[in-house]
Amino acid sequence: MHLSNAACPPGSIESDDGKRCFMFIRTEMSFAEASNFCVMFRAQLTSVVNEADNNRIQATVYMAQTDPIKFWIGAAHQGIQGTWIWIDGSPWDYENWDGTTGGGGCAVMDKVSGTWSAQGCSERKSFVCELLVALECLTTDPPPSTVITTLAPLTCPACPECPTTPKPVTTTLPPSNCPVISIPNSRCPIGWAVIGAECFIAVDQPIGSYNVAISTCTGLNSQIASIHSAQENEFSTCLMKAPEYWIGFKWMGAWWSWVDGSKITYKNWTPGFGSANNKQCSYINKTDGKWYSALCNEERGVICKKAVAF
Repeated sequence: MHLSNAACPPGSIESDDGKRCFMFIRTEMSFAEASNFCVMFRAQLTSVVNEADNNRIQATVYMAQTDPIKFWIGAAHQGIQGTWIWIDGSPWDYENWDGTTGGGGCAVMDKVSGTWSAQGCSERKSFVCELLVALECLTTDPPPSTVITTLAPLTCPACPECPTTPKPVTTTLPPSNCPVISIPNSRCPIGWAVIGAECFIAVDQPIGSYNVAISTCTGLNSQIASIHSAQENEFSTCLMKAPEYWIGFKWMGAWWSWVDGSKITYKNWTPGFGSANNKQCSYINKTDGKWYSALCNEERGVICKKAVAF
């Protein structure tokens, strides 16, 4: 079954516009752990873009009859006083704060009132992931052990006991469906996803030239991504929302090289690209995962990468 026209997985509910699925996860985690957990299933901590979705999410968690009463949503403080962002990149057009001030840099919703408050990001809470109904990452029929069978047990709609800690990240997803490999106790910043010893993020805004892309990553204390395996390549495409993103493979005058100076261990050029013409920068395509050379003044988002912190 292809998920592009599928209903939401069991145990989840549709958003008001029918384009997203909200999945409540009872297991308590820190904000960063919850974010990475959602990414493992090609989802993200949920944004709440209107009152209807706020009410749907609140009612779903309330009916789950869980403690504590507050759970993570995907809003984080940007560091500027009073400025909050949705980590999935959604515009900040709706908010439902309870009127309290301070408290931390990450947002929770109250399952009784539906209002939001700020909490310390290291606190451990249940959370809600959002999953696109049209999951573009799956372009072929998924095997039986993919998203639906993996997500449903974690919500435990009928089981007598739920695990108190999440399963290891190296579990049930087949190798062809965006595997995520984590290292115990590894940490990535909010909004980033971990694979191996690296944190990745697909930056949608600002789009810009290759030099802008490099500057964007530098501003995030990272570098434009080098890709060293088919697994990292596939993982990168799963983080992408737009069709094309810059990567750090660049023509250096006599050869292609990674901007971060790392050794070339993997290439994925589409046939006919990667020659030494005037197209001296490269991007990755979401649909086929192939790399294409391009003029460096073209405008795209960028994949950034940094080492995990321990």
